[in-house]
Amino acid sequence: MTDLSGNGNNGTISGATWTTSGKYGNALSFNGTNALVTVNNAPSLQLTSAMTLEAWVYPTTVNSAWRDVIYKGNDNYYLEGTSSNSAHPVAGAILGGVYAEAIGPNALTANTWAHLAETYDGATMRLYVNGVQVASRAQTGAIATSTNPLQIGGDSIYGQYFAGRIDEVRIYNRALSAAEIQNDMNNPLIAPPDGQPPSAPGNLVATALGVSQVHLSWTASTDNIGVAGYLVERHPGSQSFVQVGTSTGTSYDDAGLAAGSSYSYRVRATDAAQNLSQYSGVASVTLQAGPAAGDNFNRTDGGLGVNWANLPEGGLAIASGQVVGTRSGNSSGSYRIDGSYNNDQYSEVTVTSNPLSVWVAPTVRAQSSGNLYAGLYSNNAGTYTLLIYKRVGGSWVQLGNSYVIGSTPLAAGTKLRLVVSGTTLAFMQNGAERLTATDSDISIGAPGIVIGSNTDTLDDWSGGNVDFEAHYISTDGNGVESYDVFSVDNAYGPHELRVLRPNSPASGVAHNFLYVLPVEPEGGTSLGDGLTTLQELNAHNQYNVTLLAPSFPTDPWYADHPTDPNIKYESFMSLELQPWVTTNLASTGSEQHWLLGFSKSGFGGIDLLLKNPSLFTIGAFWDFPAQGFTAFDQFGGSSASNYGTDANFQANYRLTNAFLDAHKTSFLTSNRIFIAGYSLYQTEVAGLDTALTSRSMLHTYPTPVNRGSHTWDSGWVPQAVDGLYQNSIHLGNP
Repeated sequence: MTDLSGNGNNGTISGATWTTSGKYGNALSFNGTNALVTVNNAPSLQLTSAMTLEAWVYPTTVNSAWRDVIYKGNDNYYLEGTSSNSAHPVAGAILGGVYAEAIGPNALTANTWAHLAETYDGATMRLYVNGVQVASRAQTGAIATSTNPLQIGGDSIYGQYFAGRIDEVRIYNRALSAAEIQNDMNNPLIAPPDGQPPSAPGNLVATALGVSQVHLSWTASTDNIGVAGYLVERHPGSQSFVQVGTSTGTSYDDAGLAAGSSYSYRVRATDAAQNLSQYSGVASVTLQAGPAAGDNFNRTDGGLGVNWANLPEGGLAIASGQVVGTRSGNSSGSYRIDGSYNNDQYSEVTVTSNPLSVWVAPTVRAQSSGNLYAGLYSNNAGTYTLLIYKRVGGSWVQLGNSYVIGSTPLAAGTKLRLVVSGTTLAFMQNGAERLTATDSDISIGAPGIVIGSNTDTLDDWSGGNVDFEAHYISTDGNGVESYDVFSVDNAYGPHELRVLRPNSPASGVAHNFLYVLPVEPEGGTSLGDGLTTLQELNAHNQYNVTLLAPSFPTDPWYADHPTDPNIKYESFMSLELQPWVTTNLASTGSEQHWLLGFSKSGFGGIDLLLKNPSLFTIGAFWDFPAQGFTAFDQFGGSSASNYGTDANFQANYRLTNAFLDAHKTSFLTSNRIFIAGYSLYQTEVAGLDTALTSRSMLHTYPTPVNRGSHTWDSGWVPQAVDGLYQNSIHLGNP
């Protein structure tokens, strides 16, 4: 028998046998007649001033005889499972030449595990049964010592042989507290092998960062012992999924990818015993195409070369494989001239191990005049901070708030990325959005770098074009994920995209997407909140739909403004958001895209469906002006600001008979439209029902019901969503 304390007090087994039926794994079984374990005497077993003896016991015989659990002869100290004291357990020792015993009040139960513990602290002998003190005896004095062996399950002096099993024997040279005894009782000396794998990671999201990098995020796995890390796998790039990295957190950045290429990812968790979880769902992403540039600065010291141009105050230089500022106490910078960059672009740099003295910054829309936007990583008297600045005409102006990192600098290898899309800027740290700002002063330029002194350095730069980006921000207590969305078509942002995935979907129901089209600008809830209404109905689980609620800076009628490039809400929904959802949130790859709206989002939603039948599958629209909406400014600035001109409205969005005729083909063989109304627009919706029917455009128009109010929560949503589901499952069957 092996001593696990490291003291080498191994025992010799005589007559006892091993059994797998221990309290924790294996135990020794004693026959009650001649079986015991003998441990030779050693200084560490000659306890003198204090002690604790412990063991789990499973007596098969309980009678009024002394039965040793732990015994150091001759009666130096002993822990007995039964005794002549009415078969009660005893904790005993010779203390100061006097026998001192704490006798339990009750006998142990035969064929039942019990934990026994004996302590002596120099003043009191105590007996614990199952972690609870049951007896004590006040006594002082040193514990008697001898050269006799320590024995378990019996002794060779009196033959007090124990009948049953003994497990988890512990001996200490101090008195443990009750809490420590309870901890020992509940934790085995040797932990059983961990055969339980972690749970699978959830909600894997892959987000394209420009043209060469993907940011992955997921929800944490759980494990009975603890999750040690995550294994990240990618496809393609090989014939099957292959591991491309590991992470101890719930995110990972995959860099050096091919512009315009598509990739799929999956993640699994591992624990310390190398048990592997099931895989997460697969997340797919397509990188943006277009010019992509990079520079690792691993070349001869000196200027940056022909792909870079200097800012008016002076350019950067290469030193020891890094890029460094060239002006003492002043900024210097360079920007790329190797290609034609879109006005929507990013610049990313890598933090070095060199201590930061002033500041460093990736820049976007840098111009030969020195105008630019910069994402500063600064050191201000030992406080490290991220900030967004613009420089126009030589004057530096901070945009928005600051993000305080603290007194510890960023680790070497940290990626800092500045993005500009339309009028929106975002500054990210290792893929996590830290700051956003809005500004319209600089509209063109190229990505680059600025450094605030000649002692600060950066490494590994990349830059290129961007289009649409969605950055994961957080998940609230109800499971609603928030993303910051950057789009030139939905500008003046960023704007929040809320996502609620099913967490307990109905069995046998196919997964689809449901776009909850807002009626008001971002943050507006005077007409209720569509996503909240659906969540309270548990619609995301009942119908197995991922709910998506975008937001907009102005009243959304889901139209493209003819002259303002920042208000193209139809393009945003159809050319940017829908493809992003398909690429990043699909779980089966065959999901349908459903639309749900009312009032202005009912009118705009049916326009989206009729004009984009290959992108949006079905729609349900309640209480909207339909064919009663006849002029672009009929609803004042609300509608005029989105449609821009009456010519645009009449030609592209008004629900005229000619418009319906032009778009009816995709709606003649399958029922893809649900319309209803009562509160404000019953007459208008009824008129549209007639117009659709006369053109054989299949649709559902239930008997009008007075809902009382023109809001999300007036009671119309359950019927509309069920109508979507019914149309979905019968799609293709008129």
